[in-house]
Amino acid sequence: MTVQEILALPVNTPVHGQFLVRECELRGSEGRYFLRLLLSDKTGVIPAYVWNYDINAKAPKVGDVAKLQGVRGEFQASPKIDVQWGNIRRGDVPAEELVERPAVPAFGWKCLEGIDRLFAEELANPHLRAWARFFLDDPDFRQRFALWPAAKSNHHNYPGGLVRHTYHVMQLCRFAARELYPDLVTPIGYETLLFAACFHDVGKLEELAFHPITGDVYYTERGQRFGHILLGRDMLRSAAAKLDVPADLVDRVDELVIGHQGKKEWDTLREPLTLEGIMLAGADYFDSQIGNMESAYRGLQANGADEFQFVKAFGRYMYVGDAAERGRHNLLQETGEAQAGASEDADAC
Repeated sequence: MTVQEILALPVNTPVHGQFLVRECELRGSEGRYFLRLLLSDKTGVIPAYVWNYDINAKAPKVGDVAKLQGVRGEFQASPKIDVQWGNIRRGDVPAEELVERPAVPAFGWKCLEGIDRLFAEELANPHLRAWARFFLDDPDFRQRFALWPAAKSNHHNYPGGLVRHTYHVMQLCRFAARELYPDLVTPIGYETLLFAACFHDVGKLEELAFHPITGDVYYTERGQRFGHILLGRDMLRSAAAKLDVPADLVDRVDELVIGHQGKKEWDTLREPLTLEGIMLAGADYFDSQIGNMESAYRGLQANGADEFQFVKAFGRYMYVGDAAERGRHNLLQETGEAQAGASEDADAC
């Protein structure tokens, strides 16, 4: 049986199959232990509870294939599989047959092309141009930049999310500087802002990684120790040193990158000190919040949750009951740029 087939069955129906273990957590106490697993195949994801677990036995680990027999269950309107400890063992199906490997979505390449175009049209300073091309002309960097998520959870937490978020932030900064406040922004201030907008989250390429088997996103050791802001600043400084970028220009970019999360309580290293810093932090915050709602809509479509869903990023329940309508009828479709049912795999950035 596949996950999709199990989800379609009524409660208390016997089920069986082989699934990839995405999560495994030991729960319980005082001799009454059970395992909480998250299982998947190419058709979907479902939690499973393994009851009467023997604490002295070897539990499945992330990346294993589990073969089981159980019962289709439900808890608080959410589907699950209930399994007794003796009815689960190591499977014999290759893990590669049960998982879709992360791949660059079409919109990832489109966003990257948009970044190239913005720099070609807007970036005149030779040092900033060389600094940007140091990264963007590297095939390995382009592949990873177009593939990586912007987060493990919350906003833009899917393949291509990082470059989509980056392109959005660049567009917002461009609009703020060129269309709203051109009388306040200097040419070098604008070009530095656009450069920093492109690379403000570049450290996430080192902070986050994909699990080699499951494809799930996790925090690297260095990511947990230093965070993406410091990692990104180090990447930019290293490139600047190789290119002999003037120190004052490096300092301008540093100030923007280390302050882009806006407030110290949001883990920024330094709150913005300049107009351009405020523009970048504001653009990053705006797109992140919209991305958090996008994730909530996608979560509703995936698990059929209630119309009001708790969104951790906001700390409150948000209305997402119109997610299906937003997918069927939206401004993008009215302009003829995408087909009905557009999702994160659509070509649009």
